[in-house]
Amino acid sequence: MSGGHFSYKQYHITDIYRTIEDELNNQGKEKEDLNSYPMGYFDKYPHEKFNQIHSEEIQKIMKDAIEILKKAEEYIDKIDGYLSGDIGEDFLIKNFKTKL
Repeated sequence: MSGGHFSYKQYHITDIYRTIEDELNNQGKEKEDLNSYPMGYFDKYPHEKFNQIHSEEIQKIMKDAIEILKKAEEYIDKIDGYLSGDIGEDFLIKNFKTKL
């Protein structure tokens, strides 16, 4: 077997934290999809040409969320392996004994 007990939904968590990482990494940078906006849009709304810059407090919250989501994904992935019969009880316990 190769997991699948949760229909691989734990990887949606990966998508979420990577989206948050992208949001943090692209702050203040020019948006990549400028051609998708109507002609003259940026003449009226020049600030919309750039990705939002978040306050330090919001950035901290986002970074904390990323760490929590990564940990959740790791737990779910290992539990998925256990419930699917890919890993044994001893491995699961040993793997998380220090993390609980």
